[in-house]
Amino acid sequence: SVLKRRHQLRERRDVADYRHSLSCIRGRDAGRKPAELAAELGRPEDWVHDVLRHKQPQKPRNLEHWNTDGFCEVRYVKRRYHEEGLYETIVQGVNWQQDKVWRVHKELNGDWGLRTVKQCESGGCGRSLLRVPDSSVKIGPGDASAPRTTRPHDNWQCRKQFDGCLKRSFETPVGDRYYWWCPAHKWYVCQECQQAMPDKPTSKQIRGWHRGECPALDALVYRIVEDFNLPDPGAQYGGTARYTIKMNWYPDGMAQVTDHRHDVWTILVSLGSARVLNVDYARLLMEDGDAILFGTQRHGVPPAPPSQGGRLSLVLMFAPDAQIEKAALSLAGHFVPGFVPRAPQPPEESWSGEEWDEGQDGGGDLGWEAPGASRTEGHLHEDDVASLCALGFARGDALQALDVCSGSATAAANLLLGV
Repeated sequence: SVLKRRHQLRERRDVADYRHSLSCIRGRDAGRKPAELAAELGRPEDWVHDVLRHKQPQKPRNLEHWNTDGFCEVRYVKRRYHEEGLYETIVQGVNWQQDKVWRVHKELNGDWGLRTVKQCESGGCGRSLLRVPDSSVKIGPGDASAPRTTRPHDNWQCRKQFDGCLKRSFETPVGDRYYWWCPAHKWYVCQECQQAMPDKPTSKQIRGWHRGECPALDALVYRIVEDFNLPDPGAQYGGTARYTIKMNWYPDGMAQVTDHRHDVWTILVSLGSARVLNVDYARLLMEDGDAILFGTQRHGVPPAPPSQGGRLSLVLMFAPDAQIEKAALSLAGHFVPGFVPRAPQPPEESWSGEEWDEGQDGGGDLGWEAPGASRTEGHLHEDDVASLCALGFARGDALQALDVCSGSATAAANLLLGV
């Protein structure tokens, strides 16, 4: 069942106060009474009156950059999508790709940027390389509100020495160029060689939802869409949804995701072995078939014993929508005022899958083309498309941005972010 309306998940007090304050203000603007808001939030009525007497609350620390529309109550549904053998069917039925680490940064002038991460290669260190100088702030839970103040210097030599290296010796001046380093091992690389280094991989695999690739996955997606009152994905066979629908596969207990946030809302369905999901300060045990709805809350999957079995999470990311939050309560049999289910739009007649072609090079590009679709993605790497979709961009927007940027995923991401 879904957790009760009262606030029961542990989180930072200032975050809970801020989120509930926003709910009170929006409720007042919608004509709701303080007593009704107090009962819904599990707060004293005096607390609600006090909130409504003050001005707009200040955002909590480390959330200064996030959209207030991203906040919502966490809703947790147990075992609704449990189905024997479903995990194995999906894992074996899609073409997984290696995930890589991305970091969102914000410049002091307000511009946003997105970077892939390179790692220190000294003695198997693996730490992420830091840029010097860097006028941006890394956006994420617990990050500083101001840029690092590392002062650039010339007393180093690039450790990669690729063609076009800009710092082959200690004597070569850095000038106004930036460089990258690992503070733990004093491991340096120039900006030219850094771009040629492989991206830092994560410990999990990813795959966007491609309608028709795995019929069992298609059925699950459309069931979730109907249950949670989501908009029609609008996916053609061989294509993806109008909003992000993707999967993360954790092959064993060592696969993990560090805590992070999104500006969008997320529905996550867990399949396979049980794993802990961090949601702010709460630790939720997600078992096979469990589902959870959350917003800007910090979340991640900590490591487990190496012998832990595999797990995948099906993730749907979308713009904040009060009807979706109400649908979660309706699933548990609650009467929810103002909730009107969207008319379900079942998928079109089943496709046999006979035209699915993984491509001649085995790289996993979609060889099947829906009627009327363009073939602009032939020169683009599917893993770059999947990486952009995993960050919350629609597939169509990702394809257009990659095409404009000649296949550069980083340039495409910055274009989509409006940098």
